[in-house]
Amino acid sequence: MTEYMRLNVRATFECVNTQSPDFETLLDRFPSFDLVFIDSHHEESHCRRELAAVRDKAKMIALHDISNVNCPGIARVWEDLKSMESFHCYEFTDQYEGMGPYMGIGLAVAKGRLSSG
Repeated sequence: MTEYMRLNVRATFECVNTQSPDFETLLDRFPSFDLVFIDSHHEESHCRRELAAVRDKAKMIALHDISNVNCPGIARVWEDLKSMESFHCYEFTDQYEGMGPYMGIGLAVAKGRLSSG
C-alpha cells in the first residue's frame, strides 16, 4: 500500500481496529471510501457492525472468509449483502485441492457509485 500511495497521491491507507474508538474517528474523517476490506474478528456480530458502519460510505466492500467453514457467520453476512439491491456482488471461492472450504473473497460494488473512466 505504501508503494501505491506513492503512485497515487490522493490515496490513503488506514488500518484500524474496528472495535476501538479510532474506528469511529476514522469514519468521521472521511465522507466516503473507494474500497473497504473487512477481514473481521471472524464473528458475525463484528462483521455486521463493520458492514453497517461503512455500507453507505463505500464504493466497494470486500469481505474475507465468505466460504470458510470455520466462520459461518461471515457467510451469512455475505449472503445478506448479496441480497441488497444496491450492490453488484462478485466472489472468488476457488479452493486448494483437498482442503477447505476456507477463505473466499466477496466483492460488493455499489451500484452507481463508480464512475466510468
